[in-house]
Parts: sequence; structure tokens; C-alpha cells
Amino acid sequence: VIVPDETIHAWLGYKNRYIDIYDAIRKKVKPAPYKKVYLTRTKLKNIYDVNEEFFEDFYRRRGFEIVSTETLSIRDQVSIMAGADEVVTTCGTLSHMVLFSKNNVKLTILNRDKDYISVPQAIVNEARKVNYYFVDALLAILPSKHVNGCVCLYPTKYFEEYLKSNKIEY
Repeated sequence: VIVPDETIHAWLGYKNRYIDIYDAIRKKVKPAPYKKVYLTRTKLKNIYDVNEEFFEDFYRRRGFEIVSTETLSIRDQVSIMAGADEVVTTCGTLSHMVLFSKNNVKLTILNRDKDYISVPQAIVNEARKVNYYFVDALLAILPSKHVNGCVCLYPTKYFEEYLKSNKIEY
């Protein structure tokens, strides 16, 4: 059992040793063979995100393994993150999974709220030295916020610009 010192203040910053606990856990598992991973929320019960299947299909056709973390043990979740070179997911607790990745993983976060950039995620990204992109993927047809409401994920013009700038075929 490792009991870490307080190393993060979610809205303020972190101490240098913040990432140590995640490194210690990652080093105890064998990395999965998946180099490109899409973390999905579609298997969650009572989920209010609509059209995430579009992004699952889009990334599956580009060689990404589609992963529903809630169906896996924590060991398997860590293993998948430890082996990944590139991760795509929506903004939220799933995007925090990069804490178990190696440094410099490429992370694309599909934003589910046009007015929200996650400060805790920015701290995670900096601590893990993530190469990250926040991409607006929200079709705002109903009122919604990051934590509640119906969210319609959509390949917005910002998503198309992200693909073009990263030389990813649409």
C-alpha cells in the first residue's frame, strides 16, 4: 500500500511528486499491445451523450481500439493506458486516465461543453507531459453543461480543422 502525501490541489496546481503514485502503479502491470485507444462512454447506464458512436466508428476505422473502461478491471485499465501512444476521449473522468500513461502520450479530448476547459485536466496534462488537443465536438441543440444535460457530440468545423492540421483523413 502506498499512501501518498497531498500533492495536488485540483484547481490550483500540483507538487513535483504528484505523478509518482501513478508511475508506481503503471510499472506493476504489463502494457497492453494497443498503441491507439479511444475511451468511450457509450456503455455507461443513463448516459446523456448522443452520437458518440460516430466517433467510435471514425476512430475504429483508423486503427484505434475502442475501450469501455467500466467493463474492465483497474489492472486492465492501467495496462491499456500504459501501452498507448495515442488516446482519444471525451472530456471528463475518462480523460484523467492519462495519469497512468507514459509521458508524452498524444491526447485528443473531445469537449462536451463549448464554455468549459477542465482546469483539473490541464493540471493532469502538464504533470504527465501530455501532448494534448482540446477539440470542440459539441452540437449545441439543447442547454447542457459539462456535468449535466443532453450532449450531442458532432464532427464540428473545429473537429474538421483539427483533422486537417494533424493530417488525418476525414
